[in-house]
Amino acid sequence: MEQKRIYSYVDILKFVLAIGIFLMHSHIVDLIPYGDVFVSLFVRLGVPFFFVATGFFMGKKCFGPDDSSTVINKTTKRLFKILIVFGLLGEFLYVIITVLKEPGVNFGYVVLKVMQHLVFYPSNAMWYVLACIVAINLLRPFIKHNKLWLALALGIVLYLIALLGNNYFFIIDGTWLGHAMLFYEKICMSTRNGLFVGFLFILLGVIIAKHEVNLTKYKWINLILLIISYALFVAEYFTIRNLKHIDDGALYLTFVLLIFVLFINCATYINKGNTTLYRNLSSSIYFLHYPILKIVRIVYFLITKQSIDILSQFCATIIILVPFLVFCYTTKKQPLYDLIR
Repeated sequence: MEQKRIYSYVDILKFVLAIGIFLMHSHIVDLIPYGDVFVSLFVRLGVPFFFVATGFFMGKKCFGPDDSSTVINKTTKRLFKILIVFGLLGEFLYVIITVLKEPGVNFGYVVLKVMQHLVFYPSNAMWYVLACIVAINLLRPFIKHNKLWLALALGIVLYLIALLGNNYFFIIDGTWLGHAMLFYEKICMSTRNGLFVGFLFILLGVIIAKHEVNLTKYKWINLILLIISYALFVAEYFTIRNLKHIDDGALYLTFVLLIFVLFINCATYINKGNTTLYRNLSSSIYFLHYPILKIVRIVYFLITKQSIDILSQFCATIIILVPFLVFCYTTKKQPLYDLIR
């Protein structure tokens, strides 16, 4: 019987990147020198890498004994449960924080914002989960009919549009296309979604899954490509960092090659120890850190009538998060255990 493959480096890097995202969202990196550079040159790799990982592990199942539609349906169902629980929790916390910050806020406005979040960009970083759901279902016919290269061409075009609504807005600024993009983002909030971003990066994971043997056998070439692609990314960052962007400035052109090659390098080395815990913790940290950060803010404000400082919020979140994770992974209480891992 073939030994189950454990992609140890993928699991470890996901864990490290999840911690990085937590540090970014807690704003603790704002307190350290060059924290913005650390976020841009390392932490921003996180979500695209997570997309590729989702596509890869789903692709491994799609090209296995199970029918691709069945795999996609099961994946969608699991992601939808996560989105419902953590997405609704995020909107509930959003409403509380909004009311506390602006006691006289129009309730109708709050309701509209909640609806906008749920449809286009859920709170608590749950936009990633919604993007996964959208992307894997858009990819369904391309996987079923083995049209991955056609999907890749489409995905690149879509990602170029995403760039215009992010770090490359300066290209269209002041034009009718720029005005159209600003209007789009006012309604849909961001181009960082399943159509423009998730589609391409999840597809890259699926492609790696299908051609894993061929893509991972050239270790030194892959390592050289990784170094070159990261150097290109750093050059891109410093070239455009002061040019006008919109949204969060998290998308880069070189991500397409960099994340693709980075994942291949990680997937090359398998069975380097049981890293399942790291894999599960990466999901747990990603799903839980944001709501706990917000709960800490709310409780502190209710008690003191003041906003909590960054360091205290970070420490309080750690004090809550770590014992909670220990409890969940020790007791394995359902259904919480399945939701967070």
